[in-house]
Amino acid sequence: MQCRRSAAPVLAALLGVIALLGGCTSREPVPAGSAAALLTVPGAGAGGRSTADEYARRVVTLVNAHREQAGCEPLRVDDRLAAAARAHAGDMASRGYYEHRSPEGRDGGDRITAAGYRWSRWAENIHKGPDGPEAAVTGWLASPTHERIVADCALKDTGVGVSLEPGGPWWVQDFATSG
Repeated sequence: MQCRRSAAPVLAALLGVIALLGGCTSREPVPAGSAAALLTVPGAGAGGRSTADEYARRVVTLVNAHREQAGCEPLRVDDRLAAAARAHAGDMASRGYYEHRSPEGRDGGDRITAAGYRWSRWAENIHKGPDGPEAAVTGWLASPTHERIVADCALKDTGVGVSLEPGGPWWVQDFATSG
């Protein structure tokens, strides 16, 4: 299954200023590959933790709260999925695109595989523009396609990447089930 969502004023109705852009992608498994690079963000706080890291943790908390209401188990944070999500957020920011597929045609499944996660099912939510985790998750939950991904009880693991570069932020949440 592959779906894309064109620009829509979902958050504009909620926040008055932000338009929702995003999509979801899912496909059958492919073999595992090598690990992805970690995104570093200027201005990391004490102990090397950045605002982007704090935002990523908050996204997981908010998504898991919604999953609990939907009767799903909480997602487990997987470092490989987080690395894939961070790499995609950073790539979109540095190369100025906003798509599930990179300019080379790689999608979330390719990135998750390259990060070393062997999956049987995966999905990805992306967002550009929200200034905080609450706004990003609110936008996803306001979209039926994105909310279905968040509340898919068959997805067990997650990783979140946030790039705070100018023109963003770029938000990526990868979901997967090993297999």
